[in-house]
Amino acid sequence: MNPPHEHSVVVGQRLGRIPNPPHKLDRLLSLSKYLTALPSPPTSCDRSEGITDWPMYLNDKLGDCAIACPSHQVEIFTKAATGTAREVTDADVLTAYESQGYSPSDPATDQGCAPLSVLDYWRHTGIGGDTLYAYATVDPSDLNMVKTALGLFYGVYLGVGLPLTAQSQDVWDVVDAAPALNGAGTWGGHAIPAIAYDEQGLAVVTWGATKKMTWKFFSNYCDEVYACLPNDFAALPTHPLDNGLDFATLQQDMFAVGAINE
Repeated sequence: MNPPHEHSVVVGQRLGRIPNPPHKLDRLLSLSKYLTALPSPPTSCDRSEGITDWPMYLNDKLGDCAIACPSHQVEIFTKAATGTAREVTDADVLTAYESQGYSPSDPATDQGCAPLSVLDYWRHTGIGGDTLYAYATVDPSDLNMVKTALGLFYGVYLGVGLPLTAQSQDVWDVVDAAPALNGAGTWGGHAIPAIAYDEQGLAVVTWGATKKMTWKFFSNYCDEVYACLPNDFAALPTHPLDNGLDFATLQQDMFAVGAINE
């Protein structure tokens, strides 16, 4: 039986993004509050850091995409900071997935996980030893902010409701089809990191490789975008604090919502 978050399973391409718990939505911080008066983003940006090896992170067998996504972000952060990408192990990914309710002894528990639950786990516990200092939501309809966040934060975490039409596309794009085929989420929910963009669209990492999506596809099917700030952000060659991030206000708001303790 297919998990409820996947309406149609493609071999080797599992989904797994499920809705966020309502109580976590009340604590979301909006990136636009902390990035103001920014210049227009460049027409293109690539934050892949030259990485060409993107592990599957078990997402061909398990609905753990919401954990595979930040695992790829760890690769980018560590490559930018040290010159060498550190790959999270499959065991690390499995441990994180188990924290979200999965039990290897019970296939019925392979039900995916919510991005905000994973982001909180990444921040509090860490994925493969790498932790997150903070994350903030980005309005998907504000393409300039999406581009700015991707550049400043070395990629962004996306949540998308994939249509069934995406199953056969080399480049994800919007096509004319019946709503049962091209409607948002008709295939299921997926979490992926966007690592580059240009005038045509974005590049994301999914199922062990990079994939292109058009801006039209992004606008139609992406409903979650998060900018992630690693704990060791000061080691990055360029980081948001050097480019207009109001870190003092961010910290104050994190105290206010209980995200960190004074």
